[in-house]
Amino acid sequence: MRVIITTALLGFTAAETFTASTTGPAGGNPVFGASCGLMAGIPSTPAYQVSLNYAQYGQGQNCGRCVAVTCVDDRCKGKPTVVAQITDSGSSNSGDLLLSEQLFKKVTGATTDWYKVSWQFADCPVTGGVTVCAKSGSSPWWLAVQPTNTLGGVQSMTINGKPATYMSDINNYYFKADSTAATPLETTAITLTSFQGETISTLVSLTAGQCTQTNVQFQHVAQPTTVHVPVTSTPPPSTSAPPPSTSTPTSAPRACGIPEWNTDYPGNDISNFGATGDFISMLSQCCDACKDTANCAAYTLANDFCYLKSAGANSKPVNGATSVLMAGVPVPTTVPTPTTTSPAPTTSAPAPRTCANPEWNTDYPGNDISNFGATGDFNSMLAQCCKACGATGNCAVYTLANGVCYLKSAGGNSKPLNGATSVFMNAKCGATEADVDYYGNDVSRFGVSGDISSQLTVCCSACAVEPRCAGFTVNGGACNLKSVLTNRIPVKGAISALRQ
Repeated sequence: MRVIITTALLGFTAAETFTASTTGPAGGNPVFGASCGLMAGIPSTPAYQVSLNYAQYGQGQNCGRCVAVTCVDDRCKGKPTVVAQITDSGSSNSGDLLLSEQLFKKVTGATTDWYKVSWQFADCPVTGGVTVCAKSGSSPWWLAVQPTNTLGGVQSMTINGKPATYMSDINNYYFKADSTAATPLETTAITLTSFQGETISTLVSLTAGQCTQTNVQFQHVAQPTTVHVPVTSTPPPSTSAPPPSTSTPTSAPRACGIPEWNTDYPGNDISNFGATGDFISMLSQCCDACKDTANCAAYTLANDFCYLKSAGANSKPVNGATSVLMAGVPVPTTVPTPTTTSPAPTTSAPAPRTCANPEWNTDYPGNDISNFGATGDFNSMLAQCCKACGATGNCAVYTLANGVCYLKSAGGNSKPLNGATSVFMNAKCGATEADVDYYGNDVSRFGVSGDISSQLTVCCSACAVEPRCAGFTVNGGACNLKSVLTNRIPVKGAISALRQ
């Protein structure tokens, strides 16, 4: 599909608007097989992507940026403005722009014919921090880096304090590190400069052929600044556990949490309505409606409809659905209030619970108790998550992802998630009994994954925060928490243990 631009593109600014004519249909290229060679895209990219003409493509330096496309034809008044990511190049004619089929249909409401549209560079609908990818084949002696998931694109960058060279000798979008000295991939210092002159810096651990999401992000491209720290949209976490209170908790200001892409929370629907505009506008409409509905705890946006829900539980993968849990809703603690009955305690409070070793690039989906924004460097954020989980009686594990800490009541089945870090609370369970099951008296049952040591760790941690659990049995990839260990029977492959 071709969009013929009638305004010259050289010397543009971020606020310039270009007028064009377009027709359809066209299929669009796969995101990760197009000229830009993006190793990671924003969630909406598979459907909404554009291809720039060779002159505008600039050997790829505009890759990963976004454009907002609006139909200005009389036949499509009221159609939404849609933001799409630049993933490809095409056409030797200066001023041409190609749209993916889904983007054309969304903008015009049609499948063919000629339509007038306008477009301009716009903020990308990103979530979380900038993602930094190391090109396949990178090593301490040769490193090519691709920044993605940026609000407004990256014009230049430095790697370990030295200017990186844009790789104009290839068609893909990469910056090459200075090769005069070895560059340790595990401690790579990155400074990114946007097209507006804003700079952000971070320290990232890179792996060849993989991407790592950071906790830094540019601000709005229309309002350039020169800050060197990320701006968080969530309040900083408390540095200490709040004292027990017998009064009715006061709700924090309600706000919408971090979007969970391709996720649905089935059931618990309060109401639904059609949302309009681009993706970010529709998310905002859902968020506002949920905030204005007293018993709304979550919402799901799917097929341009917003479903308000009284609870966000039992998440399941649904392609194209986006779910958001509300933040600022008080979560009741399960820690009992200390009593003054005899005998009075003569020892100090129990030692704080400690956190086990981190599991890198790992998530334990579901079972969320609450979440909050963490601040500072990576180790500081891990420490904040650990302290919060240790102070929450029913927290067995936490996941740190995109600068947000998710406290969870159980681990269950892990899944690989780039940039996520999960940590279990250390728990004490007795010696294991191989090929033994304690039949019946099950409190709950859930799936566990990994090797047998990992399965036992997950099951022990879940038992430690379940008041009714006296022990557990792991068998066939499932953890069975039990209220009492009786009815001992031999079962090949089963492993049981007593809670201590």
